[in-house]
Amino acid sequence: MEVRKYEANDFLILRPQPMQEGLMPWQTMEIANDLAQSNETYSVTVDGEVVACVGLIQHWPGRRFVWAYLAWNAPMVPLTWKVRRWLRFHGEGRIEAAIDPQFKASIRWARRLGFKREGRMKQYVPGKDYDLYARVG
Repeated sequence: MEVRKYEANDFLILRPQPMQEGLMPWQTMEIANDLAQSNETYSVTVDGEVVACVGLIQHWPGRRFVWAYLAWNAPMVPLTWKVRRWLRFHGEGRIEAAIDPQFKASIRWARRLGFKREGRMKQYVPGKDYDLYARVG
């Protein structure tokens, strides 16, 4: 497993896990561009294949939003260790995550990374509520 600086095309070639497949093309391009503008976004590859794009986007100093798009075949145990270590060194201030409450695997992963649920965000995306998780370090 190799970690490298994120490139906008990485997000577009990643074969996402089923719960992250439903993005509309305009959302995909918007997210890819947002991630590319962040200085804290990385790609994880296994044998040259992109299996994860993970990063932080700053809202303002001390408040950032975490993104994590994972491939269906992402090696979760070593990836979790790497992300947890990365957050330990880059996780100062408040980091937020928006999680689909029906996506149980994402909730488990967020908790393993030290995030705690803060509440429900009504209509976070059109027609869908999400839960707000945060980690303050």
